Amino acid sequence: MKAASHRSLIVLFIIILLLLTTPFFQGLFNFVEMAPLKGAISQPEHKKLTVNNWFSGEYQLKEEDYLNDAFGFRSFFVRINNQLAFSLFNNAKANGVIVGKKNYLYEVNYI
Repeated sequence: MKAASHRSLIVLFIIILLLLTTPFFQGLFNFVEMAPLKGAISQPEHKKLTVNNWFSGEYQLKEEDYLNDAFGFRSFFVRINNQLAFSLFNNAKANGVIVGKKNYLYEVNYI
């Protein structure tokens, strides 16, 4: 009984580890083709590491911006987040868009 419990904990640990590392490996190897997000999107560039950039703190800020926008499955997670916000909370995550009657989406500029 104790061996089966220990084995199930190991399997659970491996599953959790795989779930946590999958976005990292997707970002590196792009093994699943994802449709890109549409709209006005600016991709931050990957900053080159230099001694001056490192000690001024500029490299860390630029790299953080880059990694926030370039991790694996980002477009999937953004779409899921937007859909859940709309379906569960009746909230449109797009800038300048509100939800009207019968769940129609309206841009504030056109109202």
